[in-house]
Amino acid sequence: MKEKSRHYDAMKFVATLLVVFAHSSRMYTGAGVVSPLNPSQGLAFLTQLVYSFHMPFFMAVSGMVYGLCVDDLGKYRDTRRFLKNKVLRLLVPYLFFGLAYVAPVMVFFGFTDASYAAYCCKDILLGEDPRHLWYLAVLFEVFLLCAAGGGILRAPGVLPVVGVSALLACASFVSARLPATFQLRNLAHYALYFHLGFVFNRFHGTLAGIVRHPVFLLAAAVLVWQLSGVGGWIASVAKAVLGGLALAGLSACIPGKFMELPPVVSACKNGFGIYLFHPMAIYVLYRFFGPCDIPPVVLCCGIALVAYGASWLASMAFRRMKLAVLLGE
Repeated sequence: MKEKSRHYDAMKFVATLLVVFAHSSRMYTGAGVVSPLNPSQGLAFLTQLVYSFHMPFFMAVSGMVYGLCVDDLGKYRDTRRFLKNKVLRLLVPYLFFGLAYVAPVMVFFGFTDASYAAYCCKDILLGEDPRHLWYLAVLFEVFLLCAAGGGILRAPGVLPVVGVSALLACASFVSARLPATFQLRNLAHYALYFHLGFVFNRFHGTLAGIVRHPVFLLAAAVLVWQLSGVGGWIASVAKAVLGGLALAGLSACIPGKFMELPPVVSACKNGFGIYLFHPMAIYVLYRFFGPCDIPPVVLCCGIALVAYGASWLASMAFRRMKLAVLLGE
C-alpha cells in the first residue's frame, strides 16, 4: 500500500511538471493567448506531443487515487458525505479561482474581448471556457457519475470493467458533438481515462511491473512518436493511453528516497495549488516578456520555472493565511 501510494505521488508530481511546461510551450503553437516574438517549430511540435497524453494522464491519476480510496481503503461508502467532500474539494476552488483570479486576469490584460460580468457568466458559471479550471468541473461531474454508479464500479470481475469501458469509449467517440456548456464535451471525452486509471489501480501489482520495463517504455515512446501526426479518435485514444502508461512506468522508476526529499514532499503537497495558480502566471509573464528578443527555449523554460515556483509559494501562503479551504482543503 505504501509503495502504491508513493507511486501515485510520483505520477502526480510528474503530471504537474508536464502540465506547467505544456501550458508555457503552448504559446508557440499559435493557440495561446500570447504569441512570442520568436517562433519555435520544435516547441510547437513538442507541445502537440505532450498535449496528446498529459491531461488524459492527469485524469487517469485521479481515477487511480479514487480506486485506491474505494478498493484498498474502503472509503466513500457514504454518498452524501462523499459528494459534500467533492463540493469542498472541487467546486469551492473552481468558483473562487474562476471569479477572483481567472476572470480578472483574462479581462484586465485583454486576453478576452468579453467584459468581466460576461466572462464570469458565460465562461465560469456556465463553464464554457474556464481555462484550466475545466479539469475541476469535469472531475466533479465524474464523481457525480461515480456516486450514481458506484456499485457497478466496485463490482468484481472482468465483465463490469469491460462494460463500463465500452460505454465510456462510446461517449468519448461522440464527445466532439456535445456542447461545451458545463464542460459536457470534456466530461464525455475524459471520463474514459478516469475509469482506466481506476482499473489500473485494481491491477496495479501486475501493470506497474509491465509499464516500467525498458522494452515497454521504448515501444510506447516509439508508437506515440509515430502517431504524433495522425488524427482521428482511435489515434487520439492510442496516444493518450500509451503516453499515460509510459509516464506511469517512468514514475515507477523514480527512487523512493527522491520522493522523500523535503522539497519534493512540499511540491507534492502543494501540487493542486500549483495547478490552480500557474496558468494565469504564465499568461502575465508572456504578456511582458513575449515581445522580447529571447531564445524560445530560454523564455519557455524560464517562464515555466518561474510560474511553477510562484504558484508553489502562493499555495503555501494561502495555507499560512488559513485560506486552505480555497485550495479545496
